Amino acid sequence: MADEIVTPDDVAHNAENITLLYQNTPLLAQLLKLSYEDYAKQANLDKQGFIAGIQELVTKIIEPICRHNPHDSRHYLAYIELFNQCGQGDFTKYPAALELIVFAVTRLVQYAIDSFKALDYHGNYDRFLDLLESIFKNDAIIQHNQHRNVLLLMEQLRQKPWY
Repeated sequence: MADEIVTPDDVAHNAENITLLYQNTPLLAQLLKLSYEDYAKQANLDKQGFIAGIQELVTKIIEPICRHNPHDSRHYLAYIELFNQCGQGDFTKYPAALELIVFAVTRLVQYAIDSFKALDYHGNYDRFLDLLESIFKNDAIIQHNQHRNVLLLMEQLRQKPWY
């Protein structure tokens, strides 16, 4: 399996031999870490909004969709537990746990996408995408030349891979 960046058109033509960006765990983790670090520098109100978005993403969208995935063997529960132990992703309360928070959210996002696919994208998929996009909308993504990766990731997810 090649680990190259692909466009949505490539997905339609060659779905069996590509790795989508959401499957690239180090890249997804890097995007989330950059976002967390950027919001850590922002005003308190911006931090609270970012944390609220992460918490909504995990508790109101990811956890329910993963729970309903008939193919999931409940592996996501360990990441939900880790997320909850770290103040539900609140890096202001647990700054030393940033790496753990990022890892948990990364894996939960991946499990959610797989769950949405297994359930034919029913549920809050559009809200999931909106929240994910808002999390990645920050200066650090641009400053670290990751904006193109975010755009490709979001476009691939909008195309509903393997639907």
